[in-house]
Amino acid sequence: MKTALYLTVTIVVTSFVLTACQLVSEKSAPMVSQKIATTKAKANSQAANQLPSRQQPPGQQPSSQLLPNPVPAHSVTIICPENGDSTRVPKPLRGRFYRPLVVGHRGAPAYVPEETERSYRLALELGADYIEPDLEMSKDGILIVRHENNLSDTTNADQVYPNLITEKVVDGVKEKGVFSEDLTLAQIKKLKAKERLSYRSHKDDGKYDILTFEEYLQIAKDEQAKRRHPIGLIPEIKHSTYFHKLGFDPERELVRLLNKYGYNKYKAPVIIQSMEISNLKRLRKMVKVELMQLLDDPTLQPADVAAAGGKLTYGDMATAKGLRKIARYADWVSPDKSYIIPLNEKSKSLPKPTSFVHDAHLVGLNVMPWTFRADDADVRKFYGGSEDAEFNQFFALGIDGLFTDFPDLAAKFRARYLAQCNGVTVTGP
Repeated sequence: MKTALYLTVTIVVTSFVLTACQLVSEKSAPMVSQKIATTKAKANSQAANQLPSRQQPPGQQPSSQLLPNPVPAHSVTIICPENGDSTRVPKPLRGRFYRPLVVGHRGAPAYVPEETERSYRLALELGADYIEPDLEMSKDGILIVRHENNLSDTTNADQVYPNLITEKVVDGVKEKGVFSEDLTLAQIKKLKAKERLSYRSHKDDGKYDILTFEEYLQIAKDEQAKRRHPIGLIPEIKHSTYFHKLGFDPERELVRLLNKYGYNKYKAPVIIQSMEISNLKRLRKMVKVELMQLLDDPTLQPADVAAAGGKLTYGDMATAKGLRKIARYADWVSPDKSYIIPLNEKSKSLPKPTSFVHDAHLVGLNVMPWTFRADDADVRKFYGGSEDAEFNQFFALGIDGLFTDFPDLAAKFRARYLAQCNGVTVTGP
């Protein structure tokens, strides 16, 4: 029997997706430019909601019953778009993958501390196609895998090196902590990773080492050999302009390691990301792999633009004209989800989709929004507690991939969606 909750969610999702399909077909649909919370503000907002942890022991399948007021498994009726985006000729995906790609955002950080060996291996076990490392520099010029060069939030650096706690301005933001560029790799290897978000489990804090990018590549090679299937790599170069001012060259080191491990090839499933512009344009001449332009809060500027005294904002880059310029040097564009569904802290109901996906496809860019989190307060508030309802809306809009902290949930929904909407049987993970 269908419960009242089932009917409510089904009706809501149907309404959302039909609206999405209608807007995708309208070339002139305006881009809604509303303020998007930055990554740190988003994390703080989520922490304030104090959701219970969804962490489970590896090997068990995470499921929706761990959410407060859960929606029964697979209770959302999948709605397939009646007509696809007729303006779009999809770029083929590199490697044997299904569309949309499921990217393990920093691995599988919903279950274990982010950007650790266990996080990446678990993400692949749970069905991720690609695994994402963020790249920072050590004092001796080694690429390490951390989301920030300020190591205080995700490691025990403050306890190990209290004398190195200092204040710096990174990309225009004043921060206090222990910074990667002040530590040699040998010093960094004395640190252990910890969970950054207060509402997730901290039982694995102190268990895992900090990886180098080379070690990440070795993990990918090992997993590919075991699985006999390509493993997608999607590294993000962090703080490029900042590091260049200190005398480092993260792009050159990245390319050196891609060459060393045989990944700098046209058909290789590798996508290099950046929040900046100039380094992607430089990389276009250095690599054969795909490039991705990230888009942060529309009121902010890329760090290289700001450093040069320019006026361009991420919001400018997200317009139809801005996307055409991105398409000259990049293959993918990766916006915060709010560029597509413009939610913000003032939203009282789910807004209508913008034309972002349509506009990006029109100029030949694939679209991969970030970040899908099943323990996000927005999932509870606007999607009835069902991550499947959120996936359904974005899938129907035609996204080509997604970053998620829960690769298991995204992979499961994709299998159901492709089976129903495309007649494709997905095997795996």
